[in-house]
Amino acid sequence: VLLRGKEGAGNMPAATQQLRDRARMFFAGLPVTFGGRYYRLDGLEALPRSVQDPRPPVLVGGGGPRMLALAGSLADIVGVHAQLGPGGFDAGAADGLSRASIDKKINLIAAAASEAGRPVPAIQFTCYDVNIAGMQVTPIRPAFSDFIAAHPASFADTPTSLRGEIGKCVDDLQRWRQELGIFYWNLGGNVDALAPIVARLSAE
Repeated sequence: VLLRGKEGAGNMPAATQQLRDRARMFFAGLPVTFGGRYYRLDGLEALPRSVQDPRPPVLVGGGGPRMLALAGSLADIVGVHAQLGPGGFDAGAADGLSRASIDKKINLIAAAASEAGRPVPAIQFTCYDVNIAGMQVTPIRPAFSDFIAAHPASFADTPTSLRGEIGKCVDDLQRWRQELGIFYWNLGGNVDALAPIVARLSAE
């Protein structure tokens, strides 16, 4: 779901909540008719029926505290992202992805899930800086990358950056899964560069 203009990021938590409620009706197999501020549906049916019972997993992504709390309260998988301001991938966005900041985001998700009486969701994470055996897989974002390079202590053990030989990358991904509950990764689109890592992880 993409919201723009007046229904943009500031209204995203309310819009997501509204969508969640409609999605539950949709996957229950009932025609959904609804007229609200963010969505208007007229007899929408889930055809073909989902083979997953009672429904497919719900993934909600966010970078700010409101969206992450909402995601923790309703999603099966939560995507933890940078919180982008007007400057996009700038120093502020990078600062929000230090290890301490990521720990805080994931603790917020867990607290929201607990308050809602739900299991803690699995975590999806986008690694914004991937360099495998000297091959840069993800784009260089100057202000973002410069901030990370200037604060090595804060980013020494953060999944924001995956760098090293194949064995080290595999070890890091496995460790972050255990420590942070990250089960789903976006490591960029260079399939050939990532193939050895995927093969190693699949074999273990």
